[in-house]
Formats: sequence, C-alpha cells, structure tokens
Amino acid sequence: MGACSMSFKILAAAPFMLLVAGCGDAAEDEAATVAASEATDTAGASESGFTAAVDCHAKLVAVARLWNTLADNSTGAEQQEMRDTASSRDAAAVLYRSQADTMATELGKTPEQVEEAVTAATAAVDAEFEARAFEDFAVWLGGEADKCPPPTT
Repeated sequence: MGACSMSFKILAAAPFMLLVAGCGDAAEDEAATVAASEATDTAGASESGFTAAVDCHAKLVAVARLWNTLADNSTGAEQQEMRDTASSRDAAAVLYRSQADTMATELGKTPEQVEEAVTAATAAVDAEFEARAFEDFAVWLGGEADKCPPPTT
C-alpha cells in the first residue's frame, strides 16, 4: 500500500476514523481477553492457529500504521491517545508474530515459510485497501482486528 496514497486518504477520513474507532469498556475488554486467552491456551499449535496468528499480525500492523498516521496529524492529548493506541496495536502485532513463529516451529515450518505467510497476509490487507473506499477499508480493518483473540505469547 503506497504510503503517500494511504496518508492522503487517512487525512481525508480522519474525522470519520475517530467515529468508527472502538472505545470499548475496559471491564468488557478484560473479560474478553481472559476468555479468549483461556480458549487459545488449550488449543496448541495447529495450521489454522498459525494462519490466524499471521493474519492478526498483518491486520494489527496495518491498524497501528493507521493510528500513527492519524497521530502525525493531531496535536496535544488527542495525539498522545492516538500514539498510545498505535503502540498497543503494534505491541499486539509483535506478540502475534512471536506466536506464529512458535507455532511454525511446532508445526515444522521453516523461517522462509513463515515469511511467505506474513507476506501473503500483508498483501491480502493491502489488496483490501486498494479494493475498498478508505472509510470502508478502515471499518473492515477495525472489525477484522477486533476478531483477533488476544495473543498467547
């Protein structure tokens, strides 16, 4: 996804992004995190788990990039809040990548196969960006990221 093209689209849609950004209740978020962690802790490594970890990694990297771009064009407390959101999404993306790497080892995958999977997942997100209007993409990406269970590593 082209950085200049994406930045322009983000700037144009910044007010819309603030509207669609999830601001869930902290207690609900914590309960969902605990439930999802318990479910994924017992699952072990599987091909579908590996694919989900790679997909969530790619989607959360894109979400972090969106929030950082919005923050670049904001000031004050709003800018810091956006940076914090981007940072938390980026940290989750790193954990998903670590989870994917661990699962890949358990599944007998090579580092090259992991990189290919990450590249393919990133390309799928980029294809959605190119195929959708920006606002639709932002809503889609946020919804997809919300489907990711908390990373287990």
